Amino acid sequence: MIDHSHDNRHDSGRETETSVIFSVAVSHDSVDLTPHALLASEALYAGRTATTIIAVAGASGSGKTYLSGYMAAQLGAPVLSLDAYYLDLSHLPPQERACWNFDDPASLDWMLLRTQLAALRSGNSVDVPVYDFSTHTRTDRVRRIEAREFLVLEGIFALYDEAVREMVSAGVFIDFPDAGCLERRTARDVAERGRTPLSVREQYDATVRPMFAQYVAPTRRFAQLVVRGDDPPERSFAALRERLGAPR
Repeated sequence: MIDHSHDNRHDSGRETETSVIFSVAVSHDSVDLTPHALLASEALYAGRTATTIIAVAGASGSGKTYLSGYMAAQLGAPVLSLDAYYLDLSHLPPQERACWNFDDPASLDWMLLRTQLAALRSGNSVDVPVYDFSTHTRTDRVRRIEAREFLVLEGIFALYDEAVREMVSAGVFIDFPDAGCLERRTARDVAERGRTPLSVREQYDATVRPMFAQYVAPTRRFAQLVVRGDDPPERSFAALRERLGAPR
């Protein structure tokens, strides 16, 4: 594992004792960050399938969406968010939906995710569900994702499922302090999901923080690359290029 998170780690100490982290310095002057240089790497193409999948995991509010968007832009790749695969709760009354624990991996439609990832990895396009977080239901709309050279899979549980990990070529885990994660999540949920700051804080204390410690932090050991959520995206992308271009 290559760790670019420096000494500030917040993984609740659940990493196994056999996991070893190596620190690698990245020189921006000596690393070619252009997508063309990355795609030209012979090592990158060795034994690859139709689509190379890069998974970006970490706590809610750690910066996964921002980093994933940057990497996708550099690679000309689509971003597949795990948020699209939450289970449809339309069969439940609204008050019960509001109490649902969305930070438990059981809240995701893993079968559909595995099926669609396998299709994309094989070079086929898929129709991804569109989830409405204001009603906690799956809409009638879909988002078509075309298979390309690369795919960025983003979400707190991007490295949780073994079947998904087997389809991933490189796993990235983002470290960021808990207070910063809460601040970012509050801003997002109020602006994009119709929440109040109080409801966000209550949910964070009740489920987000404990579920992170139980389910998300332990997946850090599955990442080939660990970065900080406040690092410049250029640095994280350079580290990813180094990882993908390294001899296997």
